[in-house]
This record gives sequence, structure tokens and C-alpha cells, in this order.
Amino acid sequence: MPKEANKSAIKDIALEEYGGTYFFNDNYSIDVIYENYSLYITADDNNSYKLVPVIENTFQYEGKEWIEANFSFNDDKIILTVKNINTSFQFERIVK
Repeated sequence: MPKEANKSAIKDIALEEYGGTYFFNDNYSIDVIYENYSLYITADDNNSYKLVPVIENTFQYEGKEWIEANFSFNDDKIILTVKNINTSFQFERIVK
């Protein structure tokens, strides 16, 4: 069952800032696309999933609610942490 989005926590977030290509060890990338006021992520199965907001910077994959995507800022990078039941991966995108 998906968690209920906290609309007040995300209403001021500029979701388009999260859009872009994120890299993991220079060998693997994942794309986050901002479209029609929503975020979509391309998963390792080559499918695109809508990211459903849970709290300000945390989202769940639509239809795969056990997978979370969390965005955080670190100096000149946005860190995307993707977690499922057993694993966690961190991807980075350089911002200017």
C-alpha cells in the first residue's frame, strides 16, 4: 500500500531541479525526467516509473511501492538514493 503523500511538504519544491541523469561509479546511469509536474525514473528493467511523493524529498515508484527514491543536496551534487527491500544505491548528478 503506498504511503499518502504529504502535499504541504512538497508544494514548494521545484521538482524540475531533480530532473537529469544520475551516475553510479561512472558505469551505470539512471534518468529522472520532469514532465507535467511529475517525476519519472527509468529503472534497471528499462521501464519508466512515476515517482509518487511521500515527503519533501522522498518518493516511491508507482506500482512498486517497496522502492523508494530520496534526493539530497551535497555541495555541487544532487544525491539520489534508491532503496528497495534488500539494497541501496547512491547516484550523483553534478549541478552548476
